[in-house]
Amino acid sequence: MLGKHFSKEKLLEIAAEIEGHPDNVSPALLGGFVVSTKTKDGVKYVKSNVNKDIMLLAVIPDFEMSTKDARNILPSVLNYGDAVSNIGFSSLLTASLITGNMDNIKYTIEDRIHEPYRLKLIPHSEDIKKKAYEFGADAFFLSGSGSTLMSLISNESIYDNMKHYLSSVGLKWDIKILNPDNIGVVVENI
Repeated sequence: MLGKHFSKEKLLEIAAEIEGHPDNVSPALLGGFVVSTKTKDGVKYVKSNVNKDIMLLAVIPDFEMSTKDARNILPSVLNYGDAVSNIGFSSLLTASLITGNMDNIKYTIEDRIHEPYRLKLIPHSEDIKKKAYEFGADAFFLSGSGSTLMSLISNESIYDNMKHYLSSVGLKWDIKILNPDNIGVVVENI
């Protein structure tokens, strides 16, 4: 943007330094499904395109959740079994997304480290989760630390059902259907 010609890798290094979390900036910059971490030699990542048939339903509350509150609610000590479980789930999720085995994803979403605690900060989240599955969602999860609630869906009718449900309980939250972006950030001349 400043007339310099940086590679995406160099831009990723700069963005990760500014934001502090390469796992947050790498998918936005690179597009697709990206696993990344910061090492002593810089940010390392693996990128894979996401199947274009994947759809996500975002339920966006009418409030923001403070990152500080989301961090403070987490326990200071993890249960060993929960940690092992999450490592297995995240490994299976990563392999399933890279290979396109979408059937496995519903088995990988059971987070035991942050979601049970953070969902408590979002009113109605447990009811919305139950409704999402009732309406046919393939998976339900918290987007990052929240407050957006996400469902992996294969049928757009879930949108109307969820919109009706939220309205029936008096919530004026936003709902969007999202599709994968395998390209990432693009700078265009206007």
